[in-house]
Amino acid sequence: MIEVDHSVQSRLEKAPVSAISFLLNFTSIVGNLMVLHVFRSKTYESHSNYRLFVLFIAALDFGTALGHVFKEVNRIVRGYNGGNNHACTISYYIGYSTGFATLLIVLFIAIERYKKICTPFQKQITIKQSKAMCVVVIAIGAVLNVPIAIIYGKRTV
Repeated sequence: MIEVDHSVQSRLEKAPVSAISFLLNFTSIVGNLMVLHVFRSKTYESHSNYRLFVLFIAALDFGTALGHVFKEVNRIVRGYNGGNNHACTISYYIGYSTGFATLLIVLFIAIERYKKICTPFQKQITIKQSKAMCVVVIAIGAVLNVPIAIIYGKRTV
């Protein structure tokens, strides 16, 4: 019987989950790149809140998926108990920050749709205001998720 090192055994046990996570996030990267390409082309109306929100969400989801792919590759290379792991902390920070910003942009889409449907003759959200809201949300997500660096430091799983 062959004895396997505990860290290697741990990697083998978690390999299916890592592989599925990697595959789903890689698919997300490809899909969001396609959305970014199509919505940046002149196919859609160039000046609309809808186009702006879709572009921001696709870019944020692309960043989230890229961060998680980086995290999974880091886990595969370093193992789950691997040494100085700043890359893991950074990938968690990116994932949580972009996820938080995406959540708030979806809320802005709901507000914008509500205003267009329920109050069509009142002042609507302008594209300039939409851009400002998206940038502010990204900044808020970046600031509020700074504690991730403290929470997700070096640890043994």
